[in-house]
Amino acid sequence: MNDGPPEGFDLDFVLITQEIDYAFEKIKTAKITKEKVKNNKAEVLLTIDKDWAYKYELTYDGKKWLIDSIDYYNPKLK
Repeated sequence: MNDGPPEGFDLDFVLITQEIDYAFEKIKTAKITKEKVKNNKAEVLLTIDKDWAYKYELTYDGKKWLIDSIDYYNPKLK
């Protein structure tokens, strides 16, 4: 490929979007809509808007929380 980013690298891997500026603006009003903690594992749902949320899975290592995964989650598709 000589034009643009290679296939599969055309988005921000943390925000899982190509609309980075929009995501940063919307994150200012985001809300945690689900939080489940059991033992040293946690699941957190960060809702950006009615169609867009992130599901974080975390593990506590005894000192700090570590992110195991970040997934895009569409609240309409529960």
